[in-house]
Amino acid sequence: MSKPIVVHMDIIGVGEYFASDEDAEIVLSALKSYGFLLKVPPKGVLRRWSFGEFADAIEAVYDRAEPRTAATVQALRRIQLTSELREQGITDYCGQVCGGGECGSGPTCLYGIDPRTQLQGIEHTVEAHETL
Repeated sequence: MSKPIVVHMDIIGVGEYFASDEDAEIVLSALKSYGFLLKVPPKGVLRRWSFGEFADAIEAVYDRAEPRTAATVQALRRIQLTSELREQGITDYCGQVCGGGECGSGPTCLYGIDPRTQLQGIEHTVEAHETL
């Protein structure tokens, strides 16, 4: 399973991942607000985290009933699910699995696919040298 979040010393970086623009903004905000949770001992050891593991770390400390925390955790889990689908070779969920039509509810379905366009998320990266 892909673990795009990299933590080394006081630096947090993120490799390639696919998400909507809104989810990508939430990821950056989450790394700035909750990234310290990923800096676990022993200090200096390079560690990799998945978005699901990051969501677990946030939920272990913060109340998910708080709206900002809930939105952050939900976005991280949605990105994790999309990543898992991509690792299985599914790049067009609507076309390869659902067949289109009534995909989920709201502006994006459960899998982060826009039911109007049936397109995958947009690739976002944060350079590894950025300190968050």
